[in-house]
Amino acid sequence: MTAALAILVGALLLLSRMGSEFIPTLDEGSYDVMVYRKSGMSLEKSLGMEEQNEKTLRRDFPEITDVYARIGTSEIASDPMAASENDLYISYKPESQWPRGPGQPKNKADLTRMIKDALDRQVPGQEFDFSQPIQTRFNEMLEGVRSQLSVKIFGQDFNELEDLAEKIQKVLKSTPGAREVNLETNGRTPSLQMDLRRDQLVRYNLRAQALFRDRFIGVVRKRHPLSQGKITPARYAACGHILVSRQALDKGPIDQALEPLGLQRQIVTIVGGFATALALARSSDLIATVPDRHTRALRAGMHSFPLPVSMPEITVSLLWHPRLDADPAHRWLRGCVRDSCKA
Repeated sequence: MTAALAILVGALLLLSRMGSEFIPTLDEGSYDVMVYRKSGMSLEKSLGMEEQNEKTLRRDFPEITDVYARIGTSEIASDPMAASENDLYISYKPESQWPRGPGQPKNKADLTRMIKDALDRQVPGQEFDFSQPIQTRFNEMLEGVRSQLSVKIFGQDFNELEDLAEKIQKVLKSTPGAREVNLETNGRTPSLQMDLRRDQLVRYNLRAQALFRDRFIGVVRKRHPLSQGKITPARYAACGHILVSRQALDKGPIDQALEPLGLQRQIVTIVGGFATALALARSSDLIATVPDRHTRALRAGMHSFPLPVSMPEITVSLLWHPRLDADPAHRWLRGCVRDSCKA
């Protein structure tokens, strides 16, 4: 009995020191390196830096067998990225075939460090996120990001966001067990907002099809103060709001509708998508203003209400070039979109 109890105590002590991940990371025999450069960099400049990366790797590392990169976004974009970013795929020999001697890597960790140091020295101005092809895809499917852990910061002031990101990066770099702590964005990305004239699209051989009409509504969590009683413009404006803007604008059409009433919303944070806005509203007292039909499935379990100010309806349309009609996958996808919008 005493021996069994001792074994149990020893096993529990050992279990407490093992951590939470029991399966070691498998070596896939290759790297999938995400390369980040300054936002807004031209494609020509980015390509030039990537060519220098590949020349450096082929010249300085006999352990490497193959290097190639994927940069930019294709016409049928399943994994879009800016011209300032690219995937760098690196294949290497088995460790038993690596050259041995002073200054040579002894294991994969050494090779990773030496590759990063060489690229930082030969081609400065880049950030690297080292992973593996299969591991990267699983991380993207499970977490929405390529890394195992990520920190997302929301706010209105871009300068303040950059300062906070740098402070968080320093804290994470000093955390035991953390490695390759990088900022995914570096600098501001210019954006262009276009209002399309349907009568002129024909001149450029573009096709557009209206899918459905939609209207904006307010959404809050369950048992939010606005879920009870009449919602007046004053009550609506007095609460904290989430603004959805890919251009990081600090005002929208709703703010313009409130101005004649002498009211102004308190914008607490700005996000780039409706799904993010609803996720924040679900776990806080903030109000998300989103399209009704477009976000119906995302609002399950939340309280929705009509806006207390007049807002015009919007039209959600499908836009494509006729050359995509030759692609059966694209035709099938367009059909799925149309069928789902009719449902």
